[in-house]
Parts: sequence; structure tokens; C-alpha cells
Amino acid sequence: KFEMVDFHSSRPGHDLRYALDGSLMKDLGWIPKISIEERIFQVVEWSLKNDRWLKY
Repeated sequence: KFEMVDFHSSRPGHDLRYALDGSLMKDLGWIPKISIEERIFQVVEWSLKNDRWLKY
């Protein structure tokens, strides 16, 4: 026999999303060595060269 359980009643917001905030890193003076655009390019380039990793 199965019973339905309402997991959401204790958390009205349902945790629709979680987000990181990089403002502390910025306040501390941290600057990324590589831009987000360059990093995305690198990830795509790596993925195309290593497609066997994407098959699983």
C-alpha cells in the first residue's frame, strides 16, 4: 500500500531556486582570470574534442 506525502506544506516557497551571489568576492577584490565568454568557449571546445564523455 502506498501513501501520498505532501512534502511542500512545511516549505511554502517550495525552494523554487537557489542562487549564488558573488558580491563578497567582488568586495574582496577578486577578479576572474578568464572571462565567462572565454570559459564557455573552452568548455564547448573541450566537449567537441571529448565527446565520449558526453555519451553517458
